[in-house]
Amino acid sequence: MNEARKRHIIFVDDDENVGQALRRMLRPMRNQWEMAFSTSGQDALEQMAHSPFDIIVSDMHMPTMHGADLLAKVMELYPETIRFALSGSPGSDTVIRTAAIVHQFLVNPVEPTLLLHIFTRAFALRGQLEKSGVRNLLI
Repeated sequence: MNEARKRHIIFVDDDENVGQALRRMLRPMRNQWEMAFSTSGQDALEQMAHSPFDIIVSDMHMPTMHGADLLAKVMELYPETIRFALSGSPGSDTVIRTAAIVHQFLVNPVEPTLLLHIFTRAFALRGQLEKSGVRNLLI
């Protein structure tokens, strides 16, 4: 993979204020990351059908499509996409439901520096897996 290319991240949350806050918070990364924001699972899937994304971060509690259902669909259609669940109130049922389909569960609100660290680490790990050829065995 060409390390110079911008990484693509899509954030999914039915609350538009969350998307706006994430935009502001991650503004310093705009030269390295191409970020998209969606307010529904269906819209996110449509965006992903037109453009590949390296990471998806989805809220769990949305009215038309639960975040776990969205992430399961992303895992099926785009197994190479790194999947993060995000919830402000992660009950044990939500955590259990997402355990097999997400790479990491994040509790909202998440600190900007932590989010930057988590994404940077995920991209670095992906790069190492691609270089070693191990990634092809895992997918």
